[in-house]
Amino acid sequence: QWLDELAEDDSVMVLTETLSNLHHPDFFPCIDQLITPFTEEDQKLFQPDVLLTFGGMIVSKRIKSLLRKFQPKEHWHVDEKFAPDTFFCLEKHIETTPNQFLSAFLPKITHYVKSDYKEDWTKVKEQRTLAHNKYLKTIPFSDLKAFEALMNVIPDSWVVQVGNSSAIRYMQLFSIKSTLDVYCNRGTSGIDGCTSTAVGFASASTKPVVFITGDL
Repeated sequence: QWLDELAEDDSVMVLTETLSNLHHPDFFPCIDQLITPFTEEDQKLFQPDVLLTFGGMIVSKRIKSLLRKFQPKEHWHVDEKFAPDTFFCLEKHIETTPNQFLSAFLPKITHYVKSDYKEDWTKVKEQRTLAHNKYLKTIPFSDLKAFEALMNVIPDSWVVQVGNSSAIRYMQLFSIKSTLDVYCNRGTSGIDGCTSTAVGFASASTKPVVFITGDL
């Protein structure tokens, strides 16, 4: 609910990674797809005044690199215990849950600034999606095509466990259906650790589980 309200603010971009399992038409998934073609000028225009982060470690190396180079004026991280200084500019660690913070913070915002920030980048997002889909129609069978095929056939309400390294990074190039739950054990390296995580999860899950893995 509160993230939905944030997403409707013209001055706010809500960037999500696949492992967040958060979906909204106004969110910006597929972060690497959006920012990889950025010019230096694009990066400057993208630079936020305030960066508000939730959750664990970020998968995208590109967004980490961009926001370390073009740092926000303020970086606040909301979590009861965990506060990684991912972008080397952390100003505040707000020790509460995201829902508690947003429910207390957003009602106090009474002045909204007119902004083209979200609208401008939404147009870019739409262009990137069209280019992505067009590119997929022209390339031969490859890892990227294999992931496209998988995303089209995994049934609704299944759980997707993903291996580390290239597997999770390929996943992040696709908009994932909101009916799927996607997980990746970012604390392991190597096929054995990811496989044992997926098998353990599948043994306890009431939903069907598909495991996508591979080498580097």
